[in-house]
Amino acid sequence: MTDVFLLWHISHALRANVSSTSTMTEALCATTLSAGDDAELLGVHSSDAAAQAIIGSARTLPGFSDEPDCFQITLYRFDKDEWTEGFSIVE
Repeated sequence: MTDVFLLWHISHALRANVSSTSTMTEALCATTLSAGDDAELLGVHSSDAAAQAIIGSARTLPGFSDEPDCFQITLYRFDKDEWTEGFSIVE
């Protein structure tokens, strides 16, 4: 199987409640998405190192700089089914 590394940035709806002099903590950024949060896919990379390299420059860009620690890299494998048990809608 071939691996790829997806680089995401999570923008939290809660940031409106965070003072302008503070940023979201890395622990909060590592949690699952909540209502109103957005996940931006920055790119698909061939290695973890390649994805890490992009984070350094992305942290200074508008929007991303508001939450500079809210980047996540997720590993995906080609030809692997990620939805083996279906899904349900939670209201």
